[in-house]
Amino acid sequence: MIQTMFLCAGLGTRLLPLTRELPKPMVPLGDRPMLGHLLDALEAAGGRPRAVNTHHLPEEISSYISSYNSSIHISHEDELLGTAGGVFSARDAFERAPLVVWNADILTRPRISALIHALECAPLVLSVELLAAGQGNVGLDADGRIVRLRQRSIGKEVSGGAYVGILALGADAVDVLPTRGCLIGDVAIPWMEQGARIVGIAHDSPWSDVGSLRAYVDENIRWLRQGGHGAHWIGPAATVASTVELRSVVVGAGATIGGTGLLERVIVWPHAHCAAPLANAVVTPEAGIVHLGLG
Repeated sequence: MIQTMFLCAGLGTRLLPLTRELPKPMVPLGDRPMLGHLLDALEAAGGRPRAVNTHHLPEEISSYISSYNSSIHISHEDELLGTAGGVFSARDAFERAPLVVWNADILTRPRISALIHALECAPLVLSVELLAAGQGNVGLDADGRIVRLRQRSIGKEVSGGAYVGILALGADAVDVLPTRGCLIGDVAIPWMEQGARIVGIAHDSPWSDVGSLRAYVDENIRWLRQGGHGAHWIGPAATVASTVELRSVVVGAGATIGGTGLLERVIVWPHAHCAAPLANAVVTPEAGIVHLGLG
């Protein structure tokens, strides 16, 4: 089983106002928090969660992780340490072995075995969606070596790419991470420029960073369709008036929907309340109705 750390300490500003109530990894996606889907995807890929870090609304993540598996280390950051600093701070939780690091807002099914295998010839391996040369934030040469990251380049690329927010580190690489800083800007780019062999592994599965309210609603509707739930899903103890029609709607546990008419493309969080008609919105217990146009 491949040890993995989920990076959960971000502020989730792109999903405001939703993330005033819950940290981004804990926003509801279908029948469970987004983090629950990541844990399932990790298990399916042959991985084992060893650590998560927290900062914003930490008790929400800590409670969920503890109920899922009490052996997972929770590394709380009073001040944000960055992606590299977060991994370094949690290093005592890891075995001396390769480590997969997964941004906890990335919904996908990664090739973690391929990432680990590539560490045989590189200290750091990125999961990359391949694009045409010059496109995206990554460039690779003919051997799969990364020669461009962001705006920094060290050689001729034959393929561009988009970094999907999942990488692997060799055991020795974990030990030399900075106490604060970014895995890309403060580790991968300097190592690349110093001549270290940084490798990109092709990521061939759909992925999303849930970077907007609209993307969040889209991911919930995708969950409906892929799970065979039809036009809607209604959680336990939720109530929907008989005068309401649901179309592409997720209703969380204990939520209440009244009124008359159509609810379409609406995500109702657990214990939230709203009334039809309503379209293109997220409904939360504290913020109430959040229209997509505001995001």
